[in-house]
Amino acid sequence: MLGHHGFMARIFEACAQREVALDMIATTEVSVSATVEESHDLGSLVGDLRRFAEVEVERQIATIAVVGHGVGDAAGVVNAVFHTLTSHDIPIRMISMGGRRTNVGLVVDEAHAADAVRALHRALLEERSQVAGGAST
Repeated sequence: MLGHHGFMARIFEACAQREVALDMIATTEVSVSATVEESHDLGSLVGDLRRFAEVEVERQIATIAVVGHGVGDAAGVVNAVFHTLTSHDIPIRMISMGGRRTNVGLVVDEAHAADAVRALHRALLEERSQVAGGAST
């Protein structure tokens, strides 16, 4: 991918031809990671992509979104997300944040998904509201 003009366009074109919508995407100079619904038949798409790229399909992953106005603008929220997951020994497989900064998307192993959601809910909603509630009384 590095230095190859039109690489992303080829990926999107292959997905469009196979009617596969990318749910979440993250890029670096040398790689592209994306999530798609398990219901898609990925065999044909993977074949198309392998004509111009190395492809690896990973299963048993889960996407989690932390959503709220200005989530990405509040460094404390993003820091709390990372701190919470790392303190619960939940490895983050992928991170994606849109331009509007209203959500932070994460990919974790499916086996960690329920624990991750509970830990994030507790850290971002319950503990923060207790702190805010305690400060005003």
